[in-house]
Amino acid sequence: MIPLSYFLIAWIILLAIFGFLLLLTLIQMLRHGLPMPSTYISTFLFLAVIAFVVLGVGGHLTTVDWSQSVSLIPSNANAYLIGL
Repeated sequence: MIPLSYFLIAWIILLAIFGFLLLLTLIQMLRHGLPMPSTYISTFLFLAVIAFVVLGVGGHLTTVDWSQSVSLIPSNANAYLIGL
């Protein structure tokens, strides 16, 4: 049995890695992009979509009961393996 909170911790770690890569992407977009309004518009749209997705997932995660656990192998796994 694996507690659901382990998945939350993994999600937070992956979100931190994503934030670092997001920062690198923004630096590259603003540093090497052409100084035109389209560069700033595309950067804003990039950030808006990411904020929408992260806030949406965060909103969904607030509804999860984190005290539950997940069983990767069902209790009747032997019945499946031997064909009962």
